[in-house]
Amino acid sequence: MNPGKMSKRKALVCAVSSVLYDQRVQRMGGLLTRMGYEVTLYGRKFRLREAPPSHVEGMALRLVRHVFNREAVFYAEYNLRLFFHLLIRSDYAVVVSNDLDTLPACYLAWRWRRFKLIFDSHELFSEAAELSDNRLARRVWRALERWLLPRVPVGLTVSESIRAEYRRRYGVDFHVLRNIPPRLDLSSLPLPTLNLDPSVHYLILQGTGINRDRGAEEAVEALVHLPENFHLIVAGDGDVMEALIQRVRSRHLGQRVHFTGRLPYRQLMALTTRCWAGLSLDKPTCLNYLYSLPNKIFDYIQARIPVVVSPIPEPAKIVLEHGVGVVARAVTPEAVAEAVMALEKALARDAVGWKQRLDAAARALCRENEEASLLNFLRDYLG
Repeated sequence: MNPGKMSKRKALVCAVSSVLYDQRVQRMGGLLTRMGYEVTLYGRKFRLREAPPSHVEGMALRLVRHVFNREAVFYAEYNLRLFFHLLIRSDYAVVVSNDLDTLPACYLAWRWRRFKLIFDSHELFSEAAELSDNRLARRVWRALERWLLPRVPVGLTVSESIRAEYRRRYGVDFHVLRNIPPRLDLSSLPLPTLNLDPSVHYLILQGTGINRDRGAEEAVEALVHLPENFHLIVAGDGDVMEALIQRVRSRHLGQRVHFTGRLPYRQLMALTTRCWAGLSLDKPTCLNYLYSLPNKIFDYIQARIPVVVSPIPEPAKIVLEHGVGVVARAVTPEAVAEAVMALEKALARDAVGWKQRLDAAARALCRENEEASLLNFLRDYLG
């Protein structure tokens, strides 16, 4: 056989999230593509009437339409269908399981097929805020975590705090791969999707998960305490969106809050670069949020805009080490507004210094630097 015509080794990257928009999932797929694999992203079809593309970023897509789309029954169906897909498709050399909700199927299929398994933990799943009111679901996920995590051959996670917690609980040593975007060429971005008024200070709150306890409500309420020239852009979707829209209406803030929905990454970044500052306001209401390091922080830095963050360890450490923002004293409307005004004063005092620090942070905190050591490790593991 002609070596130049040999088929590439195949890899599957699976996630419950929307793989069309999940940068972490696409990033791992892109990493495997650069290593010579033919990658398929496996996910859930969210919009049933919409025909998705067949490829994204050079990777094939397999989006499955589910019969059940809520809670336990959905997770059972997802894992059952993924398990049989992995059993039927014996040609996958590598499978990447993103988060605990895909791991049961991947682990059981791995025991049968013995492909190379990588577990990528985007969060401390069993401590998610969404489980705080459902004790049975939390017990089930914790039991799965105790069973599976010590048995996966390779684990990655997003922050040192989560890595330390996994080590404390299960004696495992995961590798840290932070959610850092590639170095961004600002001149190559398209025009933003919104017509922005140059006299307005736009605050942006990004998020594929605009969910409970992530500060969206406080960001809206903070506008009440800020001058009229401060507006808020909510770029994303999540389980509090309907209530958030109602809150905007009841507060008569419709002219100052702009909802874009989910945007493709380059369009999102084109919009972000035109904003005045970025917000990351996760509350420490559960261990998952306490230990989180949201990727939006690094998107803001790549867009060269300063950041206002909540007082949780990982974001505060980034902001203070690199001098690129302000840490709010709490996640309340008053404290968020206070932090925004403190940022305005700091920028007025030393605009050049802020620009220099943001440029330096963007050069340091980029995917190219973050992935160098991981690539060497994966080459050793995958062979």
